Order: sequence, then C-alpha cells, then structure tokens
Amino acid sequence: MKIKERRIWSANDIITMCRKNNLFNLGDLEEYDHTVSLTDILEPTDENIYLVAKRIVEKSEDQTVENVMYLIANQAVYRTFEIEE
Repeated sequence: MKIKERRIWSANDIITMCRKNNLFNLGDLEEYDHTVSLTDILEPTDENIYLVAKRIVEKSEDQTVENVMYLIANQAVYRTFEIEE
C-alpha cells in the first residue's frame, strides 16, 4: 500500500489568513500581491511555506517566522490523500 499526500494552497487562502491574524500591515499593495501570488507558482513545501512566511513577517508587527509558518500550515494549506493498494 502507498499513501500519497498532496498539499494545496491559494492566494485567497493566504489573504484570508493575513486578514484574520492582522498580518502584512506594514507592506504596500504591490508587495502584498507579489507575496500572495507566490502560491500560484510554488508548491506548499516546508521550504516554500518558510519563504512566504518570511516575507509576511518582514511586513508585520511582532511576529516570528515560526508562528506565521504555523498559521499558514493550519489556516491556508489543505491536504489530500491518495491510497494505492
């Protein structure tokens, strides 16, 4: 048996997460659009979640990369599973 996990995210999910948690409040609209659009070209691997979280932290008050990674993983990344017998 093989189990394959697939992670999915979108710009809308990141936007919703940022609004809900009052993130990216120090950046301008162009920087915000660029950051959330990374979800269109990057898979949500741990390294890419880090990249997006780091950019969000740079434009947010009183946040850590670890905390924003946690928020992304739990509020903006969805997992699906495929089981092959």
